[in-house]
Amino acid sequence: MAPEVQPPDAEMLELQRRLENLQLTKDCDTLERAANVAAKILRDLNVSIDPSDDDSFQWKESMQGLLTLPRPRVVVGVVGNTGAGKSSVINAVLDEGQ
Repeated sequence: MAPEVQPPDAEMLELQRRLENLQLTKDCDTLERAANVAAKILRDLNVSIDPSDDDSFQWKESMQGLLTLPRPRVVVGVVGNTGAGKSSVINAVLDEGQ
């Protein structure tokens, strides 16, 4: 007999709404914080799941796979003539993030 599917409760619906809104954000700091929270949740879930049955074991493997994905590396190149202000632009951008 198939397990009974429970309707989503209010807490789950709120979580779904917040995740959908998060997908729309363009703010890198917000996305970075959300990724860190999600990674912590996955680590906590991974610890709490009993891997004794095949489904749980597959869940744990999937979560571990997500946690070990390499982070994308960004390389930025700035070119221009001598004295054009390349260093000034880089310093301004880097200082803005602090």
